Amino acid sequence: MNIFKKSVMSFAAAVTASLLLQDVQAYDLKNPALTPVEIRKAEKHAPIQLVKNGQLQFAIIADLEKETGNVRSRSISYAVDELKTGFQSCTGKTPEVFHSSQLAAAKKKYPFVISVGNNPVSAKYVDVKKLKQEGFEVVTFPGGVVIAGTDSSLDPNYNKDPLDMKGGIRGTLWGSYDFMERIMGIRYYMPGTGTIFPAIRELTLTPFRYYDYPRLPGRNGIFFINCTMLPSTKNSYRKAGWVEDWIPYLGNSLNIKWADLMNNRWRMGQVNPPFGGHDPHDKKFAKKHPDKLETIFYRSPNGNFYYEPHELVGSYYDVVDLKFADILIDSWKRYFASKGKDNDGWSWANNQYVSFGVTDHRITLADVEIDPVVRKLNLITDADKKRGAPLANVYARFLQYLDKRLQQELPGVKLAVMAYYDIQHASRDPRWKLSKNVEVRYCEGAFPRLVHNKAEWAKVEQGLKDWENATGNPVRSIWAYNHNTNVYSRAMIGQMMGESIKKWGNLEQRDQVFFDHGGHYDFWNHFPTKYVMYRSMWNPDFNCDAAIYEMFTILYGKKSADILIQFQRLLKKTYIDISSKQQDGDILPPLAVVNQMEKLLAQAEAALPAGNERAKKHFQLYKKLWPGAFQGTRNRYSFERVTYNVYQLLRKEKIVVDGEAEALWKKIKPMKMICPNGTGKKFKYPADIRLVWNKQGIYGFITMPYKPEAKFPAMWRNDTVEMFFAPGLKKEKYFHLVFDAYMKHIENKAVLNPIPMPYGKWLAAGYQLKTKIRNNNWTAEFFIPFAAMDVPVPKAYDSWLANLVTNKMTMPAEYSGTSLTLNKNHAIEKYSIIKFAGKGDLGK
Repeated sequence: MNIFKKSVMSFAAAVTASLLLQDVQAYDLKNPALTPVEIRKAEKHAPIQLVKNGQLQFAIIADLEKETGNVRSRSISYAVDELKTGFQSCTGKTPEVFHSSQLAAAKKKYPFVISVGNNPVSAKYVDVKKLKQEGFEVVTFPGGVVIAGTDSSLDPNYNKDPLDMKGGIRGTLWGSYDFMERIMGIRYYMPGTGTIFPAIRELTLTPFRYYDYPRLPGRNGIFFINCTMLPSTKNSYRKAGWVEDWIPYLGNSLNIKWADLMNNRWRMGQVNPPFGGHDPHDKKFAKKHPDKLETIFYRSPNGNFYYEPHELVGSYYDVVDLKFADILIDSWKRYFASKGKDNDGWSWANNQYVSFGVTDHRITLADVEIDPVVRKLNLITDADKKRGAPLANVYARFLQYLDKRLQQELPGVKLAVMAYYDIQHASRDPRWKLSKNVEVRYCEGAFPRLVHNKAEWAKVEQGLKDWENATGNPVRSIWAYNHNTNVYSRAMIGQMMGESIKKWGNLEQRDQVFFDHGGHYDFWNHFPTKYVMYRSMWNPDFNCDAAIYEMFTILYGKKSADILIQFQRLLKKTYIDISSKQQDGDILPPLAVVNQMEKLLAQAEAALPAGNERAKKHFQLYKKLWPGAFQGTRNRYSFERVTYNVYQLLRKEKIVVDGEAEALWKKIKPMKMICPNGTGKKFKYPADIRLVWNKQGIYGFITMPYKPEAKFPAMWRNDTVEMFFAPGLKKEKYFHLVFDAYMKHIENKAVLNPIPMPYGKWLAAGYQLKTKIRNNNWTAEFFIPFAAMDVPVPKAYDSWLANLVTNKMTMPAEYSGTSLTLNKNHAIEKYSIIKFAGKGDLGK
């Protein structure tokens, strides 16, 4: 076992600038809290003393001028800068940098060197050509240390064509971070004060040599980290998670520069060209082809046209009409001929791949089933419906034709498919088998969330197998997902990543796992699971438990860490126990577990080291969401479904839908609004929703006590109201009506029983809506005819299921509803009840 020793003074709070001397510690190269490395035979030599009595005993050797290409993809120069930062932060001294040709001069000033990247000094000890892609070696030798890896920045032809679009190969940079973590004890847990630089006065290394490389070339979370370092905007439709939300916990130094630092320090990367995205961008593509919209977007034989020029959702490509494929081919040809300048909306097209992916929308299945081409070719079968893949053959036929044309017109370019929504599942029909020129990025909500659920994981494996059978290729990329809101899940899912990747297997043929965090509003609150998740992408054998315990010890002290790790273990056990038995990631722990977690969290906080303000702030960051989660769990156990009595209009009582409140509305009882997530939150801007009915339909009046400021072309970015009505109590179907303060609106429906029909467009004949915006509020008035819902007129005291929701996007954002749906507004089984009252009955 190779061990090196150093005297360490622990990093203390920046506020007090105090340093506490600790005992000399021994660090094992096989520290289980770090990524495992391959220990290799080291050359015997005398110890290397890099730091003596606080003074640096070495210079850095690096040939920086050899690096070419994009600055942000460079490796050696970044490695040198980070080593300088690391030593300056730990010792107060900044290393000098010399070119390899100046080795003699460096040795005159310093007894040792750290040689960074491939150069004549490093080449004597590390042959980078023998390393795997992005691999690195860290080696001691009699004159110092070599940190060298495979670096694309040393290849002048790498990414020379702008359409190559490869990511940087940065082995030396990854090696420098590993050296600073494994040898110096630096930890990159979070930006700002969450990056830990231990004070070093002595640093002596005994001989060692080790090697490592990432198991996946794609480890990507850059978008979400970047968002956390951006400032919010006044009318932002995102609720939280901007840089100002993290400054109180992580310090005033936070800004967008930290995003780049954290992406590098967490070893994010994407070497291979991008593939399998939402291409082409539907709005941009439509703008380029205004005369071909009827070919590009689907129009059902019944007239429903799936083109929405403003919303993120609503458009749907016509994958029945093969003429659309011809348009795509022509667009790609012009794109490549112009070196990407003639661009109809392609974000992912490169010399290796072109991508085709659906828009963020599903189609009404009935609108496709009646298509004559679909019927003639029997593209939609009962067997595919049963397995949840009704459109698999429709898409496979289109992809087969598109790929054939692609190979004819642009030989050598592969077709990458984003298997998402209606295209998630591969066809099993041999008529539509695809060629090996097609590769797949598989979008799967159970990965890594349900890795312990045998039944659900079997579905994941079957989905992957179907695509591999359909294309003859392994699925190269996974788009994985977080749970949208559940705190227990969001605090834990990342820790399932390593096990999921190992079950995926065959890593030498894989490319990437991209984890969709489902928002960045709580990103740094759950920093332990984020940190270990990306380490698990580097190496799925990473020991998450050991890393988190070390993290707690470093950040909070051993006494607090010993308690907090019990909290962590209880959370993990609870998550695995529950997620292994249910499909939903909505974790509802037993109250006894919640009580124990709450107790442990309080004990850990009480055990924090006295006077350590940094530890207190970091603990508050970690703790912030848990009180609400605990209270929300208790609220869910005590919640009783609400029944709202809908007043029946007398014959003489009339409603004019104009957005102005008739006197009648004042005597109507408002519906009870709650936080749909169960937090028990009190609203600063409470919505007031009132309903009445007569034999023709349902009337409603809504008052929102503020002036809306969010005003975007896309309805969902504005202040909206959603209304869900499910006739009766049998959960057979429901109707969904949405509108914003500016009267943009959509209407959809879903049939659940007895013959399920997917959620899709609803022509709500006779529906009336009127909104009014004032200086201090906005109101909406509506009428929904029973005839439009094709249901009998209710009898007095009949009941329906209903859910009315308000989404306040004008800051500060608020979210309220009549049902405890846990952020799943379509969860009909959780809807509240409306009862149609008899005439004159105002109810209670």
